[in-house]
Amino acid sequence: AAAQSGVPAIAVSQDHRRSEYATAARISTRFAAGLLERGSRPGTFYSINVPVDGEEGLGSTVVAPMAGMNFRIEGFREERLPDGKQTARAYLRMEPLAPPGSDTEHFLAHRVTVTPLAFDWTDREALEELSSWEGGGR
Repeated sequence: AAAQSGVPAIAVSQDHRRSEYATAARISTRFAAGLLERGSRPGTFYSINVPVDGEEGLGSTVVAPMAGMNFRIEGFREERLPDGKQTARAYLRMEPLAPPGSDTEHFLAHRVTVTPLAFDWTDREALEELSSWEGGGR
């Protein structure tokens, strides 16, 4: 909401195994100060990810595009919930390698990552493809 209103916005995440917040706070504060000094792009918000290592153990901060790990469904298992309803649980396997150059690859290499994000998630290729359908996709 902030970025959509023209207010610089930052989202900060850290590895779930990290039990202190001072390192992420220091990193975020430095980034915010730089953002206020240099300005931010309208409608852009910034994602900062802090790995588990202590600040001294962290590699450099890297600006990288967002790209997560790929998951594959290995199968399903039916289960009965405590209320008696049936459900199915998917079993997922994470691919061993993150996409090259991605924020995930750098994060797994113990680097702080910064990714500028925007709200337009439109798949431009699919948009073009659908537009070419007879009747304009209708």
